[in-house]
Amino acid sequence: RVDYLNVDLSKKKLVVHSKFDYFFHFANNSNNEQYNDLKNQIYSNFYYTKNIIKVCENNINKKIFFSSSGAVYKIIDQENNTLNFDNSYGIIKKFSEKLFLENKKINKKIIIGRLYTFCGPLMPLNTHFAFNDFLKLTLLNKNIKIKGDGKTIRSYMYASILISIILNLTCGKNHRKKEFDIGSNKKISILDLAKKIISVSKSKSKIVIDNKIKKEIKKIYLPNSNICKMINLKKNISLNTAIIKSLEYYKKII
Repeated sequence: RVDYLNVDLSKKKLVVHSKFDYFFHFANNSNNEQYNDLKNQIYSNFYYTKNIIKVCENNINKKIFFSSSGAVYKIIDQENNTLNFDNSYGIIKKFSEKLFLENKKINKKIIIGRLYTFCGPLMPLNTHFAFNDFLKLTLLNKNIKIKGDGKTIRSYMYASILISIILNLTCGKNHRKKEFDIGSNKKISILDLAKKIISVSKSKSKIVIDNKIKKEIKKIYLPNSNICKMINLKKNISLNTAIIKSLEYYKKII
């Protein structure tokens, strides 16, 4: 049985009377316009997490899954050895992780998933994320504008695989680790991704390299480990298949 809590996370005091076996915390804002906005990230991610932890302390029996981000690995400016506030989202995610791990009431129940990049149906098209944006533009036969140089490296895991991993980590056997990198380790450049989506969709779209982003926070953004192999998950959906499935879904609604 799945129950949904309809609560306002901005309230300082949340009252939840029911008890649950599992709790999944996905509430966050990774919107590109607010990614570097420390004040906004503190309010929308950090404070919300503090409120959620108060609920979890007394209401969760078994496991808590916290959706963190691979961005936590990029919070230090290597040149100056200081916090990189261009990655405020990653900084707040890291601090939120510490809130869970240092809380003695729940730290034995917590599973932290550091999520990377994903694709598939039901994901919003009107975002700054490359995969979604490229899909929309190819379906409309509009040109794809790459804001950087196209050499940025990403990897894409199909959404259903992500869900299988989260359920396996949270509801399956216990693991010694608390933190897990979740994403595909099969890399692809943003330029090659655009070419692949155009090819699979048979779109008339062209690619325009804008090259206006001089300093990208996450030039290479993918996990080093293979999470599916780690937990013995044998499901696999290739990037080509993910593109085809996504195109089939969005063709009906665009």
